[in-house]
Amino acid sequence: MLDSFIDPEDERRIHRLYALSCHFFAHGEPEEWVSIFTPDGVFAKLSASQGGLGTSAQTVEGHAALLEMTKGRREMFQGQVRHQQTDIVILPGADADSAVGHSLILVTDWRSGQGRLAALGGLAVSTDRADRPAQAKRAGRHSRADGAGMKDGMICVSHLTALDAAPELFITAAANAGFTGVGLRVLPPRHAPLQYPVAADPARCKALRMQADDLGITVFEAESFAMEADASIETFLPGLEAGAVLGASVLVSGAVDPDETRLVENYARLAEAAAEFGITMAIEFMPSRPMKSLRDGLRVLDKVDHPNARLLIDVLHLIRSGGTIEELAAVPEDKIAYVHLSDAPLAHPGQEGLTPESRVGRLYPGEGELPLAALFSVLRSDIAVSLEAPHRDQQDLPPTERVRRAGAQTLSFMRGIRAAA
Repeated sequence: MLDSFIDPEDERRIHRLYALSCHFFAHGEPEEWVSIFTPDGVFAKLSASQGGLGTSAQTVEGHAALLEMTKGRREMFQGQVRHQQTDIVILPGADADSAVGHSLILVTDWRSGQGRLAALGGLAVSTDRADRPAQAKRAGRHSRADGAGMKDGMICVSHLTALDAAPELFITAAANAGFTGVGLRVLPPRHAPLQYPVAADPARCKALRMQADDLGITVFEAESFAMEADASIETFLPGLEAGAVLGASVLVSGAVDPDETRLVENYARLAEAAAEFGITMAIEFMPSRPMKSLRDGLRVLDKVDHPNARLLIDVLHLIRSGGTIEELAAVPEDKIAYVHLSDAPLAHPGQEGLTPESRVGRLYPGEGELPLAALFSVLRSDIAVSLEAPHRDQQDLPPTERVRRAGAQTLSFMRGIRAAA
């Protein structure tokens, strides 16, 4: 054992999984803890607890059963439980692509305000290398679906698709689903101030970047840089700094300010500031806001006249604002940053229905009636795509399951689109 070692980088990644397991179980939501297991992962408790927990030996297999078990534990402890692991030793497994970890585990119960022993024992974790280096089996086998990233076009998932998932859980779910990138909210909008103030926590930003790197996924978008009437560069600087730490390529900014002159001036300032961080500014038109249409967006973009400013094309907003494939085909390629992809019925929901549809009423590509194939036929074949689709019929499902379904449908759809290009 003294001379048995694995690659140091693999060992670091496995140690991180141990830490995430403790953190998610004690502080996170049950879905976060379950997400570090493979779909067929097993939690085997070989003997009754030593301490005050009093649970018997059991074997739990698969995400559904693991989730049920974890929810039961959190209800039992009312969220007042702490997990600690010490004396972690990572040893080579049966071959070069596997490893086994051993540790001591201590569980303490804090429901009374003072910690008392709940469980004490040993833990063994088997790990297998997946298609990314040193992915522990408990963290999931992140098999990349064929077609993701083909022709250099990223296929990402935007945070709105499962906004109830904290950034940590969302990154893991996106990687498990086969996406090559994610969009994260780092500056919460005014209507949802708790989702998610990442920019105010530099340590969390660094941890999220490390998590994404470990999982082989890119933080592509940083949101939400909403351009309100009282916006200033100073309010955006923490978000830009967070975006740079996360490695974001673009920031997303919706035009809320009805004063176009002031909007243009502020966008020019934001484009310049973002350029200093190596981040492209992508402005987004929406039919429910003052900058309503593709035509409005192009007019504002031309007035901003900055090389770091581009237009984000959300296909739902394009169609609902009356935009056409012919209008989109006439837009120079270098003015379009990337695409927000979703689907919907062709029938317009009416002005009052625009915002609800946008936030909780979309479909995955290929499930609706929008002319998506025609739209992609007039865009460059390797354009980056980010799914923004809070699904109309899936809001009662756990966020990890929604992201899994989103990945399966979107990657299949984009394979077909790009094969036809």
